Amino acid sequence: MKNTENDFGTLLDLLPDLVFSLDSSGRFTYANSRTEEFFGCHVDELLGKQLWEFVLPENEDEARTLVDTPADSCWDREFYIEGCRGKIKYVRARCRPRLDDTGRIISFHGTIRDRTPQRELEEKLAAYQAALKVSETRYRNLVEEVPDIIFSLDPQGRFIFVNARLEELLGYPIPRVLGSYFWDYVYPEDRECAEAIMETEPDSVWDQELTVLDYHGGTRWVRVRCKPLKDSEGRVVELEGVIRDRTKRKKLEDELKASKKELLEKIKIIDDLYEHIVQSEKSKAIAQHTAEVAHELRQPLAIIGGFVRRMIKQTEGSQKLDTNSQKECFTVILREVQRLEKILAGLIDFTRQKSIKLQKVDPNVLIEKVLRLNEERLRDKEIRLELNFGEEVGEIPLDPDRFEQVIRNLVSNAVDASRQQGMIRIETGVFVPSDKAQETGGLESEAYFEMKIRNGGKVISPEDLRKIFDPFYTTKDHGLGVGLTLAKRIVEEHRGSISVKSDEKGTVFVIWIPLRDANSERYADSSLKVASVNPID
Repeated sequence: MKNTENDFGTLLDLLPDLVFSLDSSGRFTYANSRTEEFFGCHVDELLGKQLWEFVLPENEDEARTLVDTPADSCWDREFYIEGCRGKIKYVRARCRPRLDDTGRIISFHGTIRDRTPQRELEEKLAAYQAALKVSETRYRNLVEEVPDIIFSLDPQGRFIFVNARLEELLGYPIPRVLGSYFWDYVYPEDRECAEAIMETEPDSVWDQELTVLDYHGGTRWVRVRCKPLKDSEGRVVELEGVIRDRTKRKKLEDELKASKKELLEKIKIIDDLYEHIVQSEKSKAIAQHTAEVAHELRQPLAIIGGFVRRMIKQTEGSQKLDTNSQKECFTVILREVQRLEKILAGLIDFTRQKSIKLQKVDPNVLIEKVLRLNEERLRDKEIRLELNFGEEVGEIPLDPDRFEQVIRNLVSNAVDASRQQGMIRIETGVFVPSDKAQETGGLESEAYFEMKIRNGGKVISPEDLRKIFDPFYTTKDHGLGVGLTLAKRIVEEHRGSISVKSDEKGTVFVIWIPLRDANSERYADSSLKVASVNPID
């Protein structure tokens, strides 16, 4: 019998698992020779200790459930144990209760299996799966968020994948597109070109612009770039590519071409009229008017050029076109073309003298309009604006078109004179001249609208200042020198005055426009600033 027990103990020692016995309170009463491997101690050190003494704190409550195991059940748990020398293992423990004749639990017998390598493998697999899921989510988000249509074709040219942009840009439901041929959506004239995508060499990129029909039958222009993917044997198994919607850019290019053609036609008409006038020996009579027209032509053309450059920049690259910005640009271009038409009409009817037509107008609104038209020029020179508009101004009697010419000329002159990263300050207000100023200057109005435009350019010499309002006098490399002459004439037609001063602080133009009739009474408030006879600070 003794030999049989020894043989049984030897057999247990050969098992890869720890075989153990516990008393009813969970204390070890037996363990095979795997004790050292699992707990890092001799069997004698293990006996008498409870199982949960070797369990990590976070698993201790789970191990203590052993003593509550029902008599007819098998206790089966997984947890971490820490041996006598600090070695940690992840194990699976299984045991069954042993009962006496009365059915009372007197001991537990079971095994502990080392699951550490498997546990580590499971954790690595879980981490890999989590990383793979994150990567797939990131890739999916990237594919769905790009502004272009991303697609894949099988070797026969049928769609096998397309992102959600297809529905947004072309309107087709994705389920309908999958399985259909790429060229089914191309205009008949471009179908042969589209079918050539299947002839693309494995190491080449197919790049074409096509006309396609959207879901509602509308025409759209797209650019398609596609590259074949091949297997290990060099056979094409798939084609992957990108479709970029170029409809807005195409329409913009066509409209710009049309605008350019229209401008060239109008300029040709102006040139023909001018040549006809010269040949009719009338050039002397209209010399001044022709110079004025030439000067006025340059401003709207400069504005149109600035907005066209802005729109071209917006069409470059892959960013989305700003529809509101494009609409604003076209509105400005149209308005400036209309302005050119008005100038042309003025040239044809050059002998007619226009008198000013006064209306109630807010001059601050006119100034803001002109500044918006010059945004591109101000931005190019990085000029900082300082605006101080008098709230008391309100609407005053002005000819809006003629006075806008004054503002345009003065703002244009200030931009030209300003240094790079310079500053332009514009101030408006209402001033009541003192009694002495009224008497000395022979002023006819009790209150005046005042506008000051100051630039930080170089100092203008006293000699040049005396000639600055003379026709055809200019210190600039370009222009005919009639802008300030025009401004002075228009201001005087409003029975106002314009003056200029230049020193180390810069050059400032000051305009006074009389406030007539009831307006004078409205501004006869003692709280308003009283100006001297010289309207320059």
